[in-house]
Amino acid sequence: QKKTYPKAFKKEVVQFYERNHTISETLKKYGIAESTLFDWKRKYDEEHFLYVPGPGQRKRFRDAQAHLQKTEQ
Repeated sequence: QKKTYPKAFKKEVVQFYERNHTISETLKKYGIAESTLFDWKRKYDEEHFLYVPGPGQRKRFRDAQAHLQKTEQ
């Protein structure tokens, strides 16, 4: 049976991770799978399109933007 979580909980988990906590810290604290974390993060980022990444995520964000630009060409 698939476990369901409230939207507020998902948001809390993603925001905890984005505050420069490691993946393992986040998974251990909230007891979720890595795939779940990144699914929630992707959905959160899509809903918050004005999202500005924190210092630890700027490089990943720039890399993703560069990849998108290459695929669009």
